[in-house]
Amino acid sequence: FAFLRPENRERLARRGTLVYLGARVGQHLLRMRVSLHWPLLASGDPRATLEALLRVREPLYRSIAAITVATDGRRQEAVAADLEARLGSCTAST
Repeated sequence: FAFLRPENRERLARRGTLVYLGARVGQHLLRMRVSLHWPLLASGDPRATLEALLRVREPLYRSIAAITVATDGRRQEAVAADLEARLGSCTAST
């Protein structure tokens, strides 16, 4: 919940290049099904809970991210290559 506080987001933004790895609710649920360590999603309707969390948090993540990479349906290697290319162009322009 620390990320919800504006002063914490401001501190993060000042510390370096922030990256948001975006995914839709369905993709998050697919990734989370292999682990039981998601206390916020342990009871009730996990999809509804995650949708509510992302409605609040995603705009905050995007608001301070210098780079946003969509990850839905992509292999880790493809996401990493995309991120590497974007980080390279980000540092080249500064």
